[in-house]
Amino acid sequence: MMQHRTVKTMMNGTQKQYLTKEEKRHQLNRLKEAIDAEQLLEALGFHISMRGRNEIRAACILHGGKNKSSFRMNRNTKNWVCFSAQCHETIGYDVISLVMHVLELSFREAVKYLESISGVNIYDEKAYVEFKRNKDRTDFINRSKDNRQVPSALVTEQYLKSFKKFRSDFFEKRGFDKELLDEFEIGGGYVDKYGLQRDVIPIKDVNGILVGYSCRDITGKAEYDYKYLLTKGFKKDAVLYNLHRAKNESRTIIVVEGFKSVWRLQQAGYKNAVCCMGSRVTQGQQNLLYGNAHEVVLLLDGDEAGVKGTGRAIKDMKGKIKLVPIIFPYEDKDPADIDIEELKQIIGGYNG
Repeated sequence: MMQHRTVKTMMNGTQKQYLTKEEKRHQLNRLKEAIDAEQLLEALGFHISMRGRNEIRAACILHGGKNKSSFRMNRNTKNWVCFSAQCHETIGYDVISLVMHVLELSFREAVKYLESISGVNIYDEKAYVEFKRNKDRTDFINRSKDNRQVPSALVTEQYLKSFKKFRSDFFEKRGFDKELLDEFEIGGGYVDKYGLQRDVIPIKDVNGILVGYSCRDITGKAEYDYKYLLTKGFKKDAVLYNLHRAKNESRTIIVVEGFKSVWRLQQAGYKNAVCCMGSRVTQGQQNLLYGNAHEVVLLLDGDEAGVKGTGRAIKDMKGKIKLVPIIFPYEDKDPADIDIEELKQIIGGYNG
């Protein structure tokens, strides 16, 4: 059924035009699109911990949370969730509801507030069309240059030999000695397309064949999501970092999330550690464990993602291999961040 605008005659003779529900919804969608999510969250008092291309993460100030990534807002829709206390379930995941709650405003006041910081007149069709055109152009450019992966042509033993000559002292300053970095063949000297210098971590498959690199920004200037760059076309599902060495040390394999955690465990005497390069042990990685281990010790990070990853791995691998899950006791650290003696106490005698 077609909706029609209604017109009310005011006392001074002027007429005020009312919008249909559909037109109001369209204007609110325009408003949400025009809002800069990062600017809004900072104005509301959030301390942003991660700035991704599609998502922003922070600690949730709604319940006073300490997990730095529990609050997440989508840059495009401006919808948000709180993974720690599920604040969105009581407040509403819409950005207007968020502003209403944080600033204690009515719906109309929250809309006015968002209008004031949107930077575009959502009621002026020409202004909005120009804003949309510029936004689409910017998004296209960003997508075009977002190939932030290392060229696969560099994945050869010859290139790796060259990279080894240019390793910086970045990892040495973080407690990893030269001999250990030599053992793991860490290199350096790679400069990405944005001019950021990176150290090179070679990744080998279960047979010891070089299949990719992870390149770590050593300048401190890379965005949170791009501190590490993987090789273009690299299939993480088919590889467990360091498995080609760990499988020869023990039939008990310790699984951690990151490269540095593998190195720290080796410093502590655990040469049987591998990393899944994330908080999830994928199906392909699980199959590698079934074929190369009798027992798996899960030592994922203690943050929310790590705990969820542990639970998922237990569910997936239950009954298929002996599992020993260990919940890491710190939310804001990983095994690479703690000293060797404490690490030994957490892991115990699972070094084969």
